[in-house]
Amino acid sequence: MIRDEIKLNSEEGEIFDKKQIALAIRNSTFNDELQCSLITEGYLINVKDVL
Repeated sequence: MIRDEIKLNSEEGEIFDKKQIALAIRNSTFNDELQCSLITEGYLINVKDVL
């Protein structure tokens, strides 16, 4: 039987599922517009998005 889980133990004995943590981070930033302070403050100009 294959489990779709990746477990991680902390030093305090807490157990975390790495996959659930990764999905939560991905989902929380999926639609966010990430900005670079060097671009917004004018230090870098004429920079194109790579994505």
